[in-house]
Amino acid sequence: MTSHRIPLGSTTSRPAPPAVRLTGITKRFPGVVANSDINIEVQRGTVHALVGENGAGKSTLMKTLYGMHQPDDTRSGQSPTRSP
Repeated sequence: MTSHRIPLGSTTSRPAPPAVRLTGITKRFPGVVANSDINIEVQRGTVHALVGENGAGKSTLMKTLYGMHQPDDTRSGQSPTRSP
């Protein structure tokens, strides 16, 4: 059996796909646009926070990510993607 190792920091390794990618997410409710053309990419093993005032759309974006809401529009025409 042959083992192939790529040293850490090597320029020959491919970047890992993101754990989460949202592209062009828009979500509207009657009388309000909760999210407008949102783009975010999160790499595996990283930590991020969404910060904003009440009503800024943070919960709506997370509910879209985990499938509770469907986006009204996405730039790619696809649902948000999550890596296993």
